[in-house]
Amino acid sequence: LDNLCVDIDANEPPVGDGSALSFVDVLIDAGVVEQDAKRQVYVVDEPLLMRDGEVILVVVPAETFRISFTISFDHKAIGTQYGSFDISRDSFKKEVAGARTFCLLHEVELLQAQGLIKGGSLENAVVVGDEGILNESLRCPDEFVRHKVLDLLGDLFLLGCSLRGHVIAIKSGHAANVALTKEIRA
Repeated sequence: LDNLCVDIDANEPPVGDGSALSFVDVLIDAGVVEQDAKRQVYVVDEPLLMRDGEVILVVVPAETFRISFTISFDHKAIGTQYGSFDISRDSFKKEVAGARTFCLLHEVELLQAQGLIKGGSLENAVVVGDEGILNESLRCPDEFVRHKVLDLLGDLFLLGCSLRGHVIAIKSGHAANVALTKEIRA
């Protein structure tokens, strides 16, 4: 979807289950209308590299929109994961949209002590404690990297148009993703 206006009456959208799936389902149920206008697409025509320590982001030309992501956490429940996905309407819902946000328990406790994330629970995030995952289960074995792909995808849509190219990310997060988006836009 690339021509959509969403009004919210709070500081942020509801967290739902920590994934994008509930939003996808609502939008699909509302209906999609093809419009009589050309879709705006930014076509990557030359490689772009951004590096900050261990964080690496590369964008290269490709015939489709693809995101490849590697994460590496010093925690036995997460470890190193890799995922690579062609992003299309069907693949997004099937492969990426259902991946829930995740956090480490000690980070949650610190934020709650500061009066933040009052609504945070195992119902809307995957929480990782010292010994492992506190939720009953993951939706897929590589749910952590799939959520990072979802995060990167959302940050890239700050471009205001679709992208055709292959984005390769290693250990990236929102700040680096947004910096990449600004660099592409420039």
